[in-house]
This record gives sequence, structure tokens and C-alpha cells, in this order.
Amino acid sequence: MALSGNELSGEIPAEFGDLTNLEVLYLAGNQLTGAIPPELGNLTNLGQLGLFENELSGEIPPELGSLTKLQWLHLSRNQLSGEIPPELGSLTKLQGLLLEQNELSGEIPPELGSLTKLQWLHLSGNQLSGCIPTALADVENNDFADAGLSFCQDEAGVAADRAALVAFYHATDGPNWTNNDGWLSDAPLSSWHGVTTDAAGRVLVLGLLDTSDWTGNGLSGAIPPEIGNLTSLRVLDLRENELSGAIPAEIGNLANLTWLGSATTS
Repeated sequence: MALSGNELSGEIPAEFGDLTNLEVLYLAGNQLTGAIPPELGNLTNLGQLGLFENELSGEIPPELGSLTKLQWLHLSRNQLSGEIPPELGSLTKLQGLLLEQNELSGEIPPELGSLTKLQWLHLSGNQLSGCIPTALADVENNDFADAGLSFCQDEAGVAADRAALVAFYHATDGPNWTNNDGWLSDAPLSSWHGVTTDAAGRVLVLGLLDTSDWTGNGLSGAIPPEIGNLTSLRVLDLRENELSGAIPAEIGNLANLTWLGSATTS
């Protein structure tokens, strides 16, 4: 059912919850007021719900978390308030969640990180606080920059990564590297030369090869066992250096590793 782009007013009838065969409900671009009826949670066949560009108020009913076939939930540009219900994390088929330009507050529920099929997530123009769950970092179409929120940091993981990198620096003669910019500083690890991190601050890449001229970075000594503590590491590139000794067995702890390049000399 689509009644978008009219001048309909008043509240959304609770009786819409009786239309249990409904697959599409679009009431966008009208002058509808009042709360979203929780009875809409009975529409278990619904694949798309569009109520954007109205004057709806009140909280998003947690009953919408029962719409397990829902692929699009578009509630933007209303006057909705309260927190984002964590029950929306049950909408595992959801591809688009558009909530921008409302009066929503509180933190983004971590349960939204379960929405692995999500491709669109718009949250700006609200009064949200806290941080963005890092599980949402891969959502392609987002307005995170406009929302004014940063990603949640994995503080314990970052601390472990920092300690592992410090051990690596000392074991491979870091003071005499060709480029050791940022290393051992209190700056984010992403500012350390050759280090790339994810949204949570965990180390994804440790690359100490200058690909512009395929020269190393002057590393010498043995790779320390602490390298195995970089559990988020995906790329380890230590080619064209003067590393020596055995490759530590702890590299076997790097379950996320997809690329390994090193050269050791004895």
C-alpha cells in the first residue's frame, strides 16, 4: 500500500496492524501526526516501511523489531524522540535504516551491529551520543561524518597492539630504522609509520617496505614472539630488511592474516 505524496493528516490508524498480508507500506510525504502505532509490529510479511517526511512524534516502537522480513525502514524527517530500540537489531534482512532528521537521543545500540546485510544507515540530524559500534564500519552508504560521532575504540585491544608494536620496535633496532616516524609516541597507532588500523584502532597492516623503490626500512634482529598479539592483523610485510633468526611460532596466532611477506637472513 502506497499513499505517499498526498496531504493526509491525523494519526496512522492502529487498525493497519490487522493488514497482515501487507508487504509494502508507504505513507511518506504527508502531514501525519502522533506516534507510530506499535500494532505495525504485527505486519510480519512487511518488506518495506516508509513513513518519512511527516510530523510523527514519540518513540520508535520496539515492536518493529518483530518485522523479520523487513528490508527497508525509512523514518527520516519526522519528530521522533527517545532512543533507537535495540530490538531493531533483530531485523537481520534489513538493507536500509534511515532515521536522520529526527529528535532521537541516547547511544546507538550495539545490537545494530548484527545487521550484516545493512547497506544504508543514516543517523545525522539527531541528538545521539556515545560512539558508533565498529561492526557498522563496513556500511557503505552512511552519514557518520555528519552525525558527529566517532567509532567506538577497542581500548583493551589497542593497548595490547601498542605493547606488541613497542616490543617489535625494540627487537628490530627501531632507533636505527630508515623511517620510525611516530613510533613509541602517544599518538594513535595509525600515525606510526607503516601501521594501518581499523575503525576501532586495532592494527590491520604492518608494512615496513617502501613500495616506491622496493627497499626495506632498515630492520635488523629477530622478529619477537609478541608479533602474535596483533590478533586483528591482516597484512604483515617485512620484506627487504635484515631480519635474522627463526620465525616465531606465535605468528600462528594471527588468524585474520591474509598476506605474509618477510625475508630473514642468518
